[in-house]
Amino acid sequence: MRILFISCSPHRVHKEFAKSINAKTKIVPFQNFFELEKKFKFLGLIFPLVALIYSFFIKVEEDVLFVEGSGILYIGAFLKIKKPTLKIIYLDADTAFFDIVKYKKNPFLFKIPLKTIDGIISVSERNKEYSSKYVKAPIKVALPFPKNVKKEKIKRKNFGIYVGRLDPDKEIKKVIKFALQCPYFEKFIILGDGVYKNYVKKISRKYSKIDYLGYKENLDRYYSVCKFLIHLTDADTFPCTVMEAALCGCYPIISKKVGVSKIFNKIFLLENPNNFDEINNKIEYILKNEKKARELLKKSSSEIPDKKTSISNFQSKFNELLKELSF
Repeated sequence: MRILFISCSPHRVHKEFAKSINAKTKIVPFQNFFELEKKFKFLGLIFPLVALIYSFFIKVEEDVLFVEGSGILYIGAFLKIKKPTLKIIYLDADTAFFDIVKYKKNPFLFKIPLKTIDGIISVSERNKEYSSKYVKAPIKVALPFPKNVKKEKIKRKNFGIYVGRLDPDKEIKKVIKFALQCPYFEKFIILGDGVYKNYVKKISRKYSKIDYLGYKENLDRYYSVCKFLIHLTDADTFPCTVMEAALCGCYPIISKKVGVSKIFNKIFLLENPNNFDEINNKIEYILKNEKKARELLKKSSSEIPDKKTSISNFQSKFNELLKELSF
């Protein structure tokens, strides 16, 4: 039984998942297209045609297609039309189903790819809940894992930090707006790249409190010097940055709706990420009760999956799907 992992810009965890099942990897050249789509929404309407044309030039000799990303699923769907015996296992790691539910998007254009899915690996229980509303196929959950991080011996300061894509779905403008009014931050560090990069640069030049440092590979030092990671989107599935910050002793302030929230104590979770008073109250409480907060963070961090456990669980869930698909 042969497996082909097909992706546009695979996450490091997803590459490890694919490697663990001995999947051959194919990277499709549409990353720039998807980046433009974030600015020009109409491009999403023409991608099915682009995917159809591209699929004509791909020959698949494998038995199973392991697909990362809702956009790439279109290519998988057309490949399955060409080769009906092909089985598709979809890696449910983006916000496609969340967006349909939250924004009440009409999934009409998505109907063809959805019908071609034979099984799903979701990266959180939250994703499973949403995908199960639209896909009648077996769904298994395999949690991602963080990078190996090391808490550095640096004096921690009353700094806030944001790490991630500077894109609309990450609510970076809201994060900045909050940081500017938050009375508890001496400085707020932003690390990452994306659609709003120039906007963030402009803000950092205008306000000395905001320090934009671009994209960084090694984040341990920044997590170790900052007290709070501010992550105000409720769209994320299972953000590794939140886990990595926590392992370094940086308090995560996150929406209770993100997939990773079940790991963390309620003092770190927001009922409403749009309510700045609630966020400020969380920060104030943690600062006044740091001994308790550190203990709760340590306890939460012990629940974070390690690489070996996560990959072993993924392999088990993937094999369960294969058995259900008669492999």
